[in-house]
Amino acid sequence: MTEEEFQQLVEETISIYERFIPGAATATREMIVRRGVIQALSSLVQNANIQRGFRILRDNNMLNRTFEQLIVDNPEFFDTTTIECARFRLEHHGDL
Repeated sequence: MTEEEFQQLVEETISIYERFIPGAATATREMIVRRGVIQALSSLVQNANIQRGFRILRDNNMLNRTFEQLIVDNPEFFDTTTIECARFRLEHHGDL
């Protein structure tokens, strides 16, 4: 998968999330513009706070569409710490 293809998957995930919220995911989109998609997702997943998008997609039985799942499915773009954080969230989603 190319980074452009990965960016398209991220855009699809954001669009799915936006169906469940009023408005747009402006902060996430701005972070991606400022940092780039790989760095933005790494930062979000390594943050101790569980993002609203993860919780909303989890609560709507869409864990397979989270940034965390995209990271686990595409490890070639991420460092080990980011992958481990994403995997931990997915494995412990019921406790978060």
